[in-house]
Amino acid sequence: MTKEGVVHGRGMVATAAITADEVLFEIPRAAMLSSKTSAFGDTGSDNDDAGWAPLLFAMMAERQRGQESPWAPYFAVLPEPSALSHPHFWPEGEAEALLGETRLVEAIKIDREAMRTQFDAYVDAFTRQHPNAVAGTKGGCGCGV
Repeated sequence: MTKEGVVHGRGMVATAAITADEVLFEIPRAAMLSSKTSAFGDTGSDNDDAGWAPLLFAMMAERQRGQESPWAPYFAVLPEPSALSHPHFWPEGEAEALLGETRLVEAIKIDREAMRTQFDAYVDAFTRQHPNAVAGTKGGCGCGV
């Protein structure tokens, strides 16, 4: 196996043929991190307008629990947020300066506005319901707006 095409050094390779309908493994829903399995209960996942916000709140809350979280081993293998270099999170103006007149600049602006709207709409309700759940939510979504 080579590292080519493998994300962060992790991946799987089949050593035998796999049929299209073959089940390779099953993961119980209770073992998956979601807004419904978080220690903070449902974080708004039934609201279709919430987008990724409920899952992000669950991740932030569980990560803050540290070793008490059943997902601590999962968080331990994720890259640190500061290691991510995604244009959506670049400082204001940097995407425009580096990406110039590409279509990406407009797509990033639209995504940032949507992220800001979701953050503003759901973070206040969530933090009122769970005031000690997530530290550091004041001051923005980190989406460059």
